[in-house]
Amino acid sequence: GLLVVGDFGGPNNLGRVTLGLLAGGKTAYGLSYGAEGYYQHGDADRDAKFRAYMVGGRLGFTFKKVDTKPFIKAFGDVLSGDDDISDGTARSFSTLFHTGHKFYGEMDYFLNLPLHTQQRGLVDVGASAGLSPAKPVKLSLTWHHFRAAASRDDGLEVFGNELGTKVTYQPWAPLKLDLFYGLFGPGDIFQAGVVDNKIEHFIYTTADVGF
Repeated sequence: GLLVVGDFGGPNNLGRVTLGLLAGGKTAYGLSYGAEGYYQHGDADRDAKFRAYMVGGRLGFTFKKVDTKPFIKAFGDVLSGDDDISDGTARSFSTLFHTGHKFYGEMDYFLNLPLHTQQRGLVDVGASAGLSPAKPVKLSLTWHHFRAAASRDDGLEVFGNELGTKVTYQPWAPLKLDLFYGLFGPGDIFQAGVVDNKIEHFIYTTADVGF
């Protein structure tokens, strides 16, 4: 598919266009795949320029002939960053109106991009695996490695690693219950200047009702 998003106005007279291509699908024997790429181009007051990009890909496989339906998936996203924030050209990709909780870890360290990456960009690579031990229950384990896409003079490179496990219980179609527990180990970027840089813990539960 083709995506075109215009972002205009505001106090800085922003004029920015995001162009993107995305494709994906699945096969009858359990393989799923997806790829996407975007480019941002624009200008604003004071001769500011926007030149940024994002690319991503996913590949998964579900063992359909096994009763517990085990699956594995690998994924990767690269959002361009800015190695020099003073040169008048913003090279950090803006995710506009995205759902960060869905894509860049469930512990919500990267909800507002590029703000939450200090305009360094983001490389998110990882994998997940899971199964359904019983028909209404699904278990999954997901790992993310987060690092900066752009190098700077400070030499800092890694945001951290997230490891999370989720239990989903869906007793009937309109109701789904989730329980998540995750760990986040901060890398050198988040540790810089922080006294307490211990592993963070996060737990949540949700109930989704659909009609």
